[in-house]
Parts: sequence; C-alpha cells; structure tokens
Amino acid sequence: MKKIVLHTFLFLVLALFILSAYKEATSSGAKSTRLPCYKGLTVFEKVHSESLLKKIDKKANKSAEISFVPSKYKSPELFDIVKKEDISLMAQKELNATFQKKNPLHIKLMVLENDKLDPGKKNEEAKKFLGYIRASYYYENSLIYQVQVDFLTHDKIASTLKCIEQSFGTLLRK
Repeated sequence: MKKIVLHTFLFLVLALFILSAYKEATSSGAKSTRLPCYKGLTVFEKVHSESLLKKIDKKANKSAEISFVPSKYKSPELFDIVKKEDISLMAQKELNATFQKKNPLHIKLMVLENDKLDPGKKNEEAKKFLGYIRASYYYENSLIYQVQVDFLTHDKIASTLKCIEQSFGTLLRK
C-alpha cells in the first residue's frame, strides 16, 4: 500500500513539473519572439481576456490617448529630440486610432524615456534602448491586452507603434 501511495505521489510531482515546464516554454513575455518585428527588442505582452478578444473585429474603430514619461534620474532628452505632437501623429497613423473620442476599443499609450541612471536597472542590456512604448488595450473599459516594446533610437518610434498594432491584430478574428 505504501508503494502505491509513494508511486502516485511521485507521478503527480513529475506531472506538475512537466506541466509547469510546458507552460513556461510556451508563454510569451520578455524577449518574446512571436512576431518578426520583435527581433532584437525586449517585448513584454499579456492577454488579459481571451473571451473579449474574440468579440472584437479587426476592422473595429479604435480610439487612443497618450501620455509621456520623461526620465527621472538623468536629464530628459527624448522629448527634445522628438516632439510629443509628432509622436501623437505617429500613433494616430500607425495604430489607425482617433484621439478625438472614446470608442469601445480604446488604447492607452505611454511613451517612456529609458532612464539609464535609474538604480533599479539590473543589467547593461536594460540601458541600451532610448525608450519604450506600453500599450494597454481596453474593450468596453475592460483591460484585454497589454504589450510593451522598446525602441533603440528615436527614428524607430513609428516602427515600434506599427509592431504594437501588428501584435494586437494577430490576436483578433478576421
């Protein structure tokens, strides 16, 4: 009897270990490689509601709002290089979103300058990029998807926004 209990316990532990390893191997997150545009970038993404994602049509009208966060520990420079208005226009174009009204499908964008002097930066890799864009997609005020993509130089902001749009688009039905 003891052998049966011991073998069952060992089997369950092994099964849980295999399941957790499988989930880790198939999850997306930092250094995600789900799309070609992620190559060479640090990307974090998370689906918060698959059921709501299934309700959204690819042609749904999107609205957006944008906020800008300069560096805190070093002298800010990003928004001197690229004007906030220009970034807003890029976002409007690349995300195909309007800033005038709020639609059921709404994107909250944050453009953050990478603060290379931040004591919380854990490695040199984290100090290489100029900034990153965090996009939080909401459907009827419920968070459904978040993605954060970095950009190495100011001239990559538009392509980063385009990558964010591609990323969200791959999750929607036709």
